[in-house]
Amino acid sequence: MRLLHYLSCFLYFCVLLSGIAAADQDTKRWYRYTDDNHLTILSDTLNSDAMQHGYEILDTHLEVIQTVPPPPDAHQRQLIEQKKQQLSDLRYLQKMYGTPADARQQMANRLNALQASLDIQKTSAERAHEDRETDAERAANFERSGHTPPHDLLQRIQDDNRRILNIQHQSQDIENQMKTVKSQFDGIISKLEAAEKAHITNDARSSPIPASSE
Repeated sequence: MRLLHYLSCFLYFCVLLSGIAAADQDTKRWYRYTDDNHLTILSDTLNSDAMQHGYEILDTHLEVIQTVPPPPDAHQRQLIEQKKQQLSDLRYLQKMYGTPADARQQMANRLNALQASLDIQKTSAERAHEDRETDAERAANFERSGHTPPHDLLQRIQDDNRRILNIQHQSQDIENQMKTVKSQFDGIISKLEAAEKAHITNDARSSPIPASSE
């Protein structure tokens, strides 16, 4: 009777061990990758060489469960960082200028303000030219009558010339500013339009920046 009990226990442990072995077999994984010599390597352990090249995880039937790509190389990491920076720059522009329509309105406001300053300079230039013509005519009258023009009159003519030259420089500076503003805003608006088409918003949850076509 005791012998029968021992045999029953032995059979129970055999079945238990068999079940554990089968379970271990079902959960066993294989790793397959291609090395630098283009040889396919199959291993039951994951090593650094596999992680470097990228690998496939296989089950006991050698069916692919998962594919793990290799880590990005230096060039790929640089591209990733560039795209992250581009996305950060786009979101900064969106924070500063809003939508393309908002940016166009800001550009118009800046250009209108500069145009108003330019109009003032043009009015000042017209007045300065008139003053110089008047003073020059008076000096010519003195010379025609055989008299030397007064010193203060000659000084005013020199002042008129300096004032006209200064106005010309200021007007040119304003025109250059207008060109710069237009060029800068054209670039900003173009980027905002591209972000809008790609559904990129000033939100960390928004879509990633699209890949470059280069």
